[in-house]
Amino acid sequence: MKTWFTEESVGVDVGFANFVTLSSGEKLNEAPKKVACKLAATYGVICVETLSPSIRGFKYFFGQLEAACVKTKARLVRIGQYFPSTKKCSCCGIVRDTIPLKVRQWTCEKCGTEHDRDINAAKNIEAEGLRLLQVERRKC
Repeated sequence: MKTWFTEESVGVDVGFANFVTLSSGEKLNEAPKKVACKLAATYGVICVETLSPSIRGFKYFFGQLEAACVKTKARLVRIGQYFPSTKKCSCCGIVRDTIPLKVRQWTCEKCGTEHDRDINAAKNIEAEGLRLLQVERRKC
């Protein structure tokens, strides 16, 4: 039986350039249900950013992901939609003021790391999700 605390984790950035980008760097452009089932079957902890339900298609994907996680007993961790996943450097933690949507690659001014916008966001989503799980466990 899969348990969330013994399995690999992943951060998931949902976007327009690629449907889903994982913290591993993998980019998935398959049907939402197929992506949801693949994630839930592969990972014990799946961290996602809460997005506006008005964004067409995303609401359906998150519903499919939630159902797949229930079926496989994967842990789905939601990050607040205002968490600066795109603007935060996943290496040093500095947060930029803004990154226009058209900017797909950027370099951190502090540490010099070059980032793919979506992979960086997915890494930050995963890190924040794991942090939230740790906080939740301390409350028990």
